[in-house]
Amino acid sequence: MGKIVLDNLPLMKDRKGPYLYTDLHLDLGSSNNNNNFLFQNPEVTDLQLDYDVKAITNSLYNLFTTMPGEKILNPDYGMDLKRYLFAPATVEVAKSIREEIYRQVRVYEPRVKLTDVNIVIMEDANEFDISIYYNVPSLNITNISIFGTLANNGFIITT
Repeated sequence: MGKIVLDNLPLMKDRKGPYLYTDLHLDLGSSNNNNNFLFQNPEVTDLQLDYDVKAITNSLYNLFTTMPGEKILNPDYGMDLKRYLFAPATVEVAKSIREEIYRQVRVYEPRVKLTDVNIVIMEDANEFDISIYYNVPSLNITNISIFGTLANNGFIITT
């Protein structure tokens, strides 16, 4: 059985660098941490951290790809965007998707200020191309974007 050691994650008081936000990287990978101690095996770590804008992007990704009810302690968290795929591909459905994105981001990611959400209806494929533009006022960063497609396999972020 494997084990996860969280000792090497920086605590807020000992963090290094001028980062305001920290989050675990979404994809687990393997990397070697070669310390310079004689006769000691290299430490293999698979947990990585993301900072500031990347941490907020992770949070948004989690919000878009989590279905309501999947987080046990917060059953309202997440977006059920797949339910729109079986509705007619109309402007009204696109407006509903847009309103849900605005509502959920306002509630669950207050660090972000959405500036625009553009939705292009792909009627023949029964898909929606979604472009989300936002600012992070606490970091004084503007014009960040996320692009994705809402298709039969869910909301897939392409950038």
